[in-house]
Amino acid sequence: MGEKGQASVEAMGCIVVLVLIAAVAQFFVFDRMVRMQELRQYMSALDICNGVASELNLAGYSEGLSSQFYIPGDVAGTNYTLMVTNEYVTVDYSDKSCVRRFNALQVNYNGTAPPFALAGGTYRMNNTGGVVTIAKVS
Repeated sequence: MGEKGQASVEAMGCIVVLVLIAAVAQFFVFDRMVRMQELRQYMSALDICNGVASELNLAGYSEGLSSQFYIPGDVAGTNYTLMVTNEYVTVDYSDKSCVRRFNALQVNYNGTAPPFALAGGTYRMNNTGGVVTIAKVS
């Protein structure tokens, strides 16, 4: 009878080791998934920030320009705030920020000088007399 008890303790030891290996593997998989989501958010915020700054740069150097651009409603599934100040576009999301500089000298949104916030949607941009005007289309 002593041998049956011995085999049972060894089997329990193997099961405990397998459970620990599975738990550690699950931790690493979950950690990687979190980092991938953070990377998706960062890349999306960077795309939005660069896109708006590029549009403002183009409009600043193109007298008579009239163009439309689109801003997504979220950063990889996360809410965000997009602010335009005198020289910078800032995207704030999940306690992080992305900042890009633009060169347009005068920018206003519906007659309001910076700083102002833009939300997701389609915008029209016009450069008339060196003043870049932004208006929401939809």
